[in-house]
Amino acid sequence: EYTELLEHPDLQVRGVTVSCVGHLARLNEKADKEQLLSILEPMLQKQDVAGRVEDAIDDINTFLRDKGGH
Repeated sequence: EYTELLEHPDLQVRGVTVSCVGHLARLNEKADKEQLLSILEPMLQKQDVAGRVEDAIDDINTFLRDKGGH
């Protein structure tokens, strides 16, 4: 499962996985926005991937609607 890769010891694997979560939001409008945000937001505290996390969160907020349609 991809969530395990977010904790991978290799920084490159973690970073690419975060980017892929953002790409998922771009490619799959039915992805669960709240679920993806709940997975990524805690990772903002990890300096080594925080920039990529911010980019992925931007993608999620841009391409996915809230369950209420917003």
